[in-house]
Amino acid sequence: NALDDYEEGTWTGTLKGQTSDPSTPVTATGYYTKIGRLVRVSIDFDNVNTTGAAGRVEVHGVPITQGTGAAGAASGNAALYNFNIHSCNGISVQHFNGVLFVYCSRDQNTWVNATHLAGTNRYLQITATYHT
Repeated sequence: NALDDYEEGTWTGTLKGQTSDPSTPVTATGYYTKIGRLVRVSIDFDNVNTTGAAGRVEVHGVPITQGTGAAGAASGNAALYNFNIHSCNGISVQHFNGVLFVYCSRDQNTWVNATHLAGTNRYLQITATYHT
């Protein structure tokens, strides 16, 4: 077998809020690897200032569009520090139209968005895998 569709590179992700964005744009360099239809992305926002941000935590700029339906669903992990994760039992990363979202499972019955607790000293690390 030969890999005839392999690509890797960097991308610029922008940390945003669903209700309002940080007062000063917050960006980070992410990395991706694409093998055939399988894509893995990662990004790390270290010690950033999210003052002014509110609502759902969103990372914009994912470089490769996901497939439709279940084929495009992301599977991933997120580590958050100084964000509101609503007493989660589990964290899920979702991808839709070039945007990564962090969802939290509570009490095995409800899902909520991870939301901003705007301020300094914020950390967010995401890895996600999906199909094109």
